[in-house]
This record gives sequence, structure tokens and C-alpha cells, in this order.
Amino acid sequence: MDLLRFAWKDIMPKGGAAHASRLSYHRGQRIALHTHDFAEVFWVERGKLFHRLGSEVSGRYLEEGTLMVLHPRTRHTLGHSGKEGEASLVNIAFPFFFLQEVLGEMEGESVLGLPKPDEPLERRLSPHALGHLHHWPQRLTRIRPRGHHVKAFLLDLLMLLEEEQINHHPAWPMWLAGSLREMDSPEGLREGLPLLTRTSGKSREHLSREFKRHVGMTPVRWLQKARVRWAAQALRLENRGVAEVANDVGLSNLGHFYRIFKDEMGCTPREHRLIHRETSSVGSDAESYEKMA
Repeated sequence: MDLLRFAWKDIMPKGGAAHASRLSYHRGQRIALHTHDFAEVFWVERGKLFHRLGSEVSGRYLEEGTLMVLHPRTRHTLGHSGKEGEASLVNIAFPFFFLQEVLGEMEGESVLGLPKPDEPLERRLSPHALGHLHHWPQRLTRIRPRGHHVKAFLLDLLMLLEEEQINHHPAWPMWLAGSLREMDSPEGLREGLPLLTRTSGKSREHLSREFKRHVGMTPVRWLQKARVRWAAQALRLENRGVAEVANDVGLSNLGHFYRIFKDEMGCTPREHRLIHRETSSVGSDAESYEKMA
């Protein structure tokens, strides 16, 4: 079989730094085995797609939410899975050196490494992550994308993957991961354990037992830590008072909030805010923040 070769100058002739597209696949549609001289990031937005690397004999199916990062010299083919229904894929192509530069600046601390030829990097995105990425193709096609736009996309993607890594462990059952994602917001934290029980579909006893086995702590302990984490983030980034922040995450008893915050963070909410504001580059007067608290 002949190998198709796609060149950057052919898909982006006007000197732009990124090419974004949203492709729909119907039954019987397939792109022949091909390679290219640019890097690609693509994710399956809807449905299921067939994917085969040039080094593979049979290939495999990519589920909805699968993200792939490809080296320029990767040989691969994509197509409809053969199942009923349309499938769609988002593809963002760009010169490889942008990915090298972004990852190089992170000094080995990134959730991604560099892909190799015929060895793409793969991650599974949550529905939340898919929704977050949904508008990037439109953003990159409304303008003539430059290098800083490509880096902005890559940094946003890396930050999203870091958040996904924090909020989801691959060994967790899907029902547990889904419930914790529902909880991962001030609204979810305010409702607390009733939301966790309802979204899990499990009895309280079964939930508590499985939660401790997979997460390593009780639901009550996890909820306490999650509430403090969200509150600490709000205190660092927002100018709202401590009582308002505490109430926002479901801890209306201010005395209790201060106790568990100090247990988790090693300092009071007011001290936490002052420490982070004083060490930031904003240069604001610490006394103004003390008054707000």
C-alpha cells in the first residue's frame, strides 16, 4: 500500500502556526495510511473510531474521549469504527518544535513527554475535559494563529491533563470517578455527602467501604480535604471574605472551618491569604487583605 505524505506547506500555505479542524466520520469512511512533517494532537469528540499505526498489524478502536499526541513521522490510518452512528474527531496540527519548546520549559515536570515516531502519547479525557477543549478549534480558526497561540493551546491542554490526573485515578471504578467529578465544584461541595451518595448509585455502607478501598480515606475525610482545597484556592485568587468563602464550600460554621483549615494547611485562612498575597508579584498592601478577612 502506498504511503501518503502530508506537508505543512500544503495545509498551512499562508504561514500560520496551527491548523485546526473538526472531522466527521460516517460508516465506510477511512483515511489511508499516511505520514506528515508536522505534529498532531487529536481527540475523539463523539462516537468511536478505528486507528492503526503503521507498525501495527490490526489496529484498535479509540473510544470517545481518547486523546492522542503524534510525532511528525508517525504513520497511521483513521476511520469509522463500522458501528452505527456518526463519529467526530478534532485535530490540531502544528510544527513539532512548539511542543518541544513548551515541554522543555517545564523541565521534565509535565504530565506528557515527547511522542516518538509510531509511538504516540495517549490519554483518556473526561466529559468535563472534552467540554473544556470544545472551543479551541473555533478559537484557532477565527484568527491567523501564531506561535504564542499554539503555545497557549498546549499549555491549556497540559494544565487540563494535570487537573484530570489529580481528580481521577485510572484504577478507580467509573462510577466513583464520575461521582468525584460531580463533587469537584463549590456547588457539589456545598451539597456534600448526599450528592456523592446519589450520583454513585450505591448505598452509604457500600460507598463508604469502596471509597476507602480505592481512595484510601473515608468519604467524610475526602470531603473535608476537598472543601479546604477549594477554599484555599479561592482565598489565594479572590478578594472575598473568609466567611463567604467558607459558606461557598458548605462550611457555614466559621469556627469549624478555621479548625479544619488549620489542620489541613498548617495555618489559618487569613494567614494563608496573607502568605500567598505577600509572596505574589501583585504587590498589593497586605493590610487591605487582612481587613477583608
